[in-house]
This record gives sequence, C-alpha cells and structure tokens, in this order.
Amino acid sequence: MKLAVIVPHLPPTRCGVYDYTRLLARHWPKAASWAVLSPDLGDAWPGASAIRISRQGESLAAGLRQAGADAVLLQYTCYGYADNGVPTWLAQGLEGARPARLAVMFHELFYSGPPWRRAYWRKGRQLALARRLAAMACAVLTGVPAWVAPLSLSKGPPVTLAPIPSNIDPLYPCAHSGPLTLGVFGLEAARLRALRLGRPVIETLLDARVDFTLRLIGAGAERGISAREMEWLEGVPRERVTAEAFDSPADLSKALSACQLVLPAATGPELYKSGTAMAALAHGCALCAVGREEAGIPMLWLEFRRRAEFVKALQAGAARETGLEGRRWYEENSGWPRALEAWHQALRA
Repeated sequence: MKLAVIVPHLPPTRCGVYDYTRLLARHWPKAASWAVLSPDLGDAWPGASAIRISRQGESLAAGLRQAGADAVLLQYTCYGYADNGVPTWLAQGLEGARPARLAVMFHELFYSGPPWRRAYWRKGRQLALARRLAAMACAVLTGVPAWVAPLSLSKGPPVTLAPIPSNIDPLYPCAHSGPLTLGVFGLEAARLRALRLGRPVIETLLDARVDFTLRLIGAGAERGISAREMEWLEGVPRERVTAEAFDSPADLSKALSACQLVLPAATGPELYKSGTAMAALAHGCALCAVGREEAGIPMLWLEFRRRAEFVKALQAGAARETGLEGRRWYEENSGWPRALEAWHQALRA
C-alpha cells in the first residue's frame, strides 16, 4: 500500500506534527510505502520520499498526482499551513486531485485564544474550512474529545478519536526521588507558554521556601536560558535553573524522568493533543497547573485560595501519587497501539 501524507514542516524545522507522523509511520505495518508532501524544504524520515509543494492548490494537486498513492493522509493544523490560520489551498488542492481515499487528522481546529487577539475573529472561517475538509474525507480523526461534535457532519464519515501518544519513549520512568524538580518541556514557544501559565506555581514554591530546581528541556535550550524565559523566571535563583537539549531519545527520557512535576503548555481540551503533556504522563511525571478544570486527565491543581494546602500536599507525596495515576491513565487511554488501531479503524470504515 502506498500512502501520501501531507505535513506542514520537514526537518530541520522543528514540528510536533511531523514528529507524530514519523512515529506513526514507524509503527505502521512494514508493507506500506510513504510519500511525504510539504510546503517546507527538508528531508523526510529514512525510507520515505519527500515531494516539495507550494502553498497553492494547484501545486498540492500536482504533488498528489505525482505521489500516485492508494490513500492520502492530511495532518491538519491551522497555522502550520497558513500565516493567517486559514489554509484554504489545502481544500482546493484536494478537490483538484480527488484522491480515492482521504483521511484527515485534525491536530488543530480553530484559534482558542483571547478575543482581543485578531486571530480570534478568524475562528468562524477556520471552523468552516475544517468542516469542508471533513466533508471531503473518507475518514476523520482527532485526538481531542471536545472536537468530535463540531467535526461530525450529517452526511460525513464518523469521527474517530485517535490519541496523540507521547513523542518520547518512556525508557526511564520517573522515580519520584530526591529534591523536587519542576520540568518545562518542549520548543521555546511551548516553554514560554508553560512558564506563563505555571508562574503561580513557581511563585507559590518560592513563597513557601520549598527547595526545588527547574529544568528547561527542549530544542534551543542548548543555547541557555532565553531573555523571554528569564522574564518568567524572575525571583528564581539562577543556580536552581538548568537549560538542556538532547539529541538522544534515551538522554531526553532520562532528563524528563528526573522531573516530579511538569508544567504543561496546554490547558483544558488541548491537553489531549499535546505530545509533550503525553510524554510527561507516560513517564509518570505529575502534570501541574493552576485552577481546576475537568479535563479528564489526572493533574495536580494549584488553587489560588489554597496555596498552603498545595504545598502540604506536595510535601506529603502528592506528586508521586498524581504521577502514578497519570501514567495509569496514559496506559489505558493512549499509546501507539491505540493510535494505530484508530487509524486502521478509520481507514477501514
């Protein structure tokens, strides 16, 4: 079986959607061959051919005809394919190529930020495009349970819930031993968001004089702590902070396993599509966030009026308990065997 997959970026550009696709192909039955189409300049994983396209419908249609695949897989995001978050050229190209089988995996649906941002007012156009793509597909998938309803069309295929597994194999589970270590994991943009969302956690630990270290882990961290990261680390003694990047998956797993707490860059429903959040869960690290949202994923919550109780819970082993509960949740609800089965189920429908 020959598969053509459309992704927003190729290496050397860092892209979580590409990483997900590469790992999906690694777990796919070996009989399949892959052609990777992208508007980005780069190379696909070993064994796959790369077809360069432009952000135009005619270019995508031509690339798909060149690939000559039995099925087309679109890894959809809003902003990966268009600066304004509305990549209509994808729909135009797919309509021009008319692939025999099309499966669309929605990694993004629409902008979910505050209404004072200009992007908020594109939400309607983004949802309309997502539904247009869903109507064209033979199979529709998403990793976010809350997106099943808006993607379900009266004359469209059923929406398959396909988990987004950890992007790092959990070779070294978190032992929850030693001094408290707070982890911030991902690309710099994700680390900045995690630091912003988790700043009250950092302040609570500082105010309570908890002995802790903070590890920034991910691409770009090898250059040290950025100026923007330093803004969110105000008050944290410099000797308590490390910044590290790892080429080896084993070294990355070992570094992540040393973090009893991890500040996620996503909140609410978007946690389900975060490969870095899933990596923390797979390793048995406790996800820690501010507020109390019923996301369905085990987390350690800091409530503003109960900061003292939060510190006492940490001292009583809440990180270990939450981490183990999160790892059980991951094993029961995520992982590559479940993700692969969801894809096969969707393509068989």
